[in-house]
Amino acid sequence: YLDIRVGRTEGGQIETLKSRLTSYAHVLIERSNGAIVLTLRRDGSQITPLFDKFGWIESVKVSQQRLALKDLISEMEQITAKLRKESDQIKVDLSNRIKLDESVLEDMWCNIRMHELIGQVESNFSQTRNTVIFSGWVPKHMSSRLEEVIRTACAGQCVIEWIDSSQMPRQEVPVAVQQIPVLSPFQKMVDNYHIPEYGTINPTIFVTITYLAMFGLMFGDAGQGLVIMLIGLFKLWKYKKNGEASAQGKMISVNLSRLFVFLGAASIITGILFGSYFGYPLIKPLWFDYHGAIMGSHDSQVVARDVYWVLGVTIKFGIIVISLGLILNWINLARKKDWMRLFLDKNGIVGGWIFAVGTYGAFSFVKSGYKSFPEGLFFPIAIAVAVCVLLLKVPLYHVLQRKNHAGERKTIGALIMDSVMEWVVDVLEIFSGFLANTLSFMRVAGLGIAHVSLMVAFMNMAELAGGGIFGVLIMIVGNALVIALEGLSAGIQSLRLNYYEFFSKYYTGKGFAYHPVALHP
Repeated sequence: YLDIRVGRTEGGQIETLKSRLTSYAHVLIERSNGAIVLTLRRDGSQITPLFDKFGWIESVKVSQQRLALKDLISEMEQITAKLRKESDQIKVDLSNRIKLDESVLEDMWCNIRMHELIGQVESNFSQTRNTVIFSGWVPKHMSSRLEEVIRTACAGQCVIEWIDSSQMPRQEVPVAVQQIPVLSPFQKMVDNYHIPEYGTINPTIFVTITYLAMFGLMFGDAGQGLVIMLIGLFKLWKYKKNGEASAQGKMISVNLSRLFVFLGAASIITGILFGSYFGYPLIKPLWFDYHGAIMGSHDSQVVARDVYWVLGVTIKFGIIVISLGLILNWINLARKKDWMRLFLDKNGIVGGWIFAVGTYGAFSFVKSGYKSFPEGLFFPIAIAVAVCVLLLKVPLYHVLQRKNHAGERKTIGALIMDSVMEWVVDVLEIFSGFLANTLSFMRVAGLGIAHVSLMVAFMNMAELAGGGIFGVLIMIVGNALVIALEGLSAGIQSLRLNYYEFFSKYYTGKGFAYHPVALHP
């Protein structure tokens, strides 16, 4: 992309050559015995004849060619520093100028913005010669105020019809999500998945709890958590000092900085419970001795000492998360009065019943030493009844459709075939889906074990290095790598578990955000 020329012109016409090169991107460094010229290769067809015209003689000395690159790099650094300084000065001058004329500029902006909004609103009008018809959404508590303004503007010559949101399909009603500023990183996670449907529960608070719990269990180290928290606090302080606009284009945004503070706090808490501080078991753990489990040295006074125990804890945690998702789904369906799906959907009451009974059977199976399922008739009857009830799903749905004069009439044979096929699919999805969802939470323990194992490996490397300064350097590098790689992995896995194992149970995400007409969107 670049051409570098080292040499001189006949007759020493360097200044004239320099003036002729002003039309092209170039860097020219004058020397006592010639010059170094850097140009773009794409301009070669125009520049080469120019050099020929001035009788350019290329130097053949290897030493000059080698020095040319160093001189060019140094010159480019000086030019870049100068331009950056000028750019910063222009920004300061512009900022001072804006502050000087702030009120005038704000009035101008408001006027332009107002005309833009009027144009947007009028583009949605339907009109005849004498009338205009338009519709829109407004929060209920502002409806009377809006009506008063419209009647005043029309001198009372208008007809206003209000339609309650309950009379409209939920998918057509915009959602004014109640923002909780302190939980903005988790609200962003929910919004990235999709906007919650109107009338359903906003899952932000639940995502906050589950995400932090998952991250803490996977990344339980009080020292490393403190580092993550301090990074977040430092970035927030920096953005507050320079303005949030300075965060644009940065790798660590304002929301990510806030998330770091939460994640650091979660790691500190679980790190204290696990007794882990920068990879060292400095203080006796309050709950689970990860280091003892990995190293094979158990503390008899610790509540939990076995890796299998923590695997069991993560599975139980997964059962709680999935159960919470099912309960939220039932509440949402009850609010929508979707009784069919509430009772007969795979994530409805029947599906939840099968999940609960299956969980009971699984724990009984483990308790018996993997030898037998629960004794008695309750377990098989409870499963069989729920599975049989699922057979009623398609026939009942068909009856309701016919009652509402919707859908096509089906023959008994076709209805039986559809019922059996959908029943088989539902049963397979319920059993395999809930099993996969539950076992997926074992990755929480897996990453926790991997985290401690990595730190143990770095500790062993530090010991092999004989301790001292080299041992300290190894542990510093090891902690930095673990914070970067394990922290990223734990964050991604926490997000994945929330999206695929938790959201899939209740979150439809069929809503769209309420964006009112406003000067400041």
